[in-house]
Amino acid sequence: MKPTPPQTQALRIPMRPDGADAFVAFARGLAADPSALGAVLREEGMLAEVLLLERGPSGPSVILFTKAVDLAAAHAAYAASSHPIQQRMRALATEAFDLEGATQLDVLLDLTGAFEGTGAAGG
Repeated sequence: MKPTPPQTQALRIPMRPDGADAFVAFARGLAADPSALGAVLREEGMLAEVLLLERGPSGPSVILFTKAVDLAAAHAAYAASSHPIQQRMRALATEAFDLEGATQLDVLLDLTGAFEGTGAAGG
C-alpha cells in the first residue's frame, strides 16, 4: 500500500498595522534559532512551515506555507499547545492577523525535503 502523501496549505493573511511589527520581530527572533521551534513543530506533526512577509500597497501580509501528514491534526495540536513559543505565537497572531481577509493560495510545486541527503543545494 502506497503511503498517503503529506498535505500542504498556503495562506496569505493580511496583517493589522498595530500588531504587525511585534509579530515580525518575534518571527525574526525564531529564525535566529530554528531548532527551538523545529522541535515543537515536529511534536505537533508538522513536516514543514515557511513564513514569508509580503509588503504591498495595502499593507503587510504573511504568506504561511505548512505541510503535515494530517494538517487538521497538526493545527489542532498547535491550538492546544502549552509550549511558551506557541502560546506567544498565538497571542501575537491574534493581535496581528486579519483572518477574515485571509485567502488560500494554490501550492503548485512542493519540494520541501525532496533533496535531503542527496548533497544537492538546499538540502
